[in-house]
Amino acid sequence: MGVRLYGSTEGWGSYAQVSKGFELALREHGVLEGMVAVDQDLDLDEEPPPGASARNGVFTGPPPSVVRLKHNAMHERRFGMLTPNSDRVPAAILANYEATCTDLMAPSEWGSTCRSSSWRPTATTS
Repeated sequence: MGVRLYGSTEGWGSYAQVSKGFELALREHGVLEGMVAVDQDLDLDEEPPPGASARNGVFTGPPPSVVRLKHNAMHERRFGMLTPNSDRVPAAILANYEATCTDLMAPSEWGSTCRSSSWRPTATTS
């Protein structure tokens, strides 16, 4: 069950903290195959980060970057963390998640309801 993580690596904001927590947990369990820093520009001259063919891609970064899950990657499942911080998720963001992710992760039961009717939450925590 290999995983390539897509997350924020710069600063101390919430996305970077969540991404660091996922990175540490995945590494501890021996399933982390690579990490893509979504807060850094793509350098087409550099070798891509490892894990492009990992079975699973997990996204924990800022919502507009979720499309990176499909960039030069062949994941069977693509998990997207959606962390709404208001009473709605903008339609364009939801459209990106629906077009990119096979599964939605939400950190709360309330958050898992901020999706289209065709989605079901994969994992929730209280």
